[in-house]
Amino acid sequence: MKKLIVNADDFGYSEEVNKGIIESHLNGIVTSTSMIVNMPGFKSAVKLAKKYPSLDVGIHLNLTEAKPLLNSSLAPKGKFSTRYAKFILRMYKKEEIEAELEAQINKLEATGIKISHIDTHEHVHVSSLVFDIIVNLAKKHKIKYIRIPDEKFTLKLFFDSIFNLQLFKKLILSFFSFNKKRKLMKNELKSTDNFYGVLSTSPLTFTKMAAVIRKIKDGTSELVCHPGNANYDNYLNRIREKKILTHENIKQLIKDQNIKLTNFKSL
Repeated sequence: MKKLIVNADDFGYSEEVNKGIIESHLNGIVTSTSMIVNMPGFKSAVKLAKKYPSLDVGIHLNLTEAKPLLNSSLAPKGKFSTRYAKFILRMYKKEEIEAELEAQINKLEATGIKISHIDTHEHVHVSSLVFDIIVNLAKKHKIKYIRIPDEKFTLKLFFDSIFNLQLFKKLILSFFSFNKKRKLMKNELKSTDNFYGVLSTSPLTFTKMAAVIRKIKDGTSELVCHPGNANYDNYLNRIREKKILTHENIKQLIKDQNIKLTNFKSL
């Protein structure tokens, strides 16, 4: 059976992103979301999550944007550095990373929301340093699922992405995702069987979305998306993503492909 989790990242980023995610859930195919707790829309996201409990909620741990919850060398100028390589090269103290990430988990748990899964902003947890910390925190907080962003190729998405940075990003993520599912299994944690959403962004189009849906394999898959009612990024068109995720043709295609929409808490 083909089971698909459509997960909207960045819940809590802003009120406009929050509204777009909720609309994509109520009127579209989004079944799950990941909440970011150190951004301006956090309180709004908590209220919406409680108002619409059918939307599954995980945590989108953040080490690369805006202000941290704790003072540390992770943000010497008051904001996180966007230099991804610092985590790969282990230039930060493990204790400070762990303290910040647990503070973020505690903040969301304090709202009464049950966290169903963990992923990270910019997929920073593919670095072994951060991944090992998150595995320990997942076990401590009894969170079963962690995203492994190892996307498989489709020829259509490969050729659509060959002239932009998304293909390079996919290759990097897959390289650093190697062997991580095995580590999850050793720690009695889980990930989905398949992952999609890196090659299909920058920007997402109806054609790319249809190509992904047609290539969904048996087992459980996660498709990451970024809907919203406002655009903030150079490489994401959140407004267009919302239109695609709520379009009748996309919903019908999922039915035609005999795909069952689900979420992490239902697995």
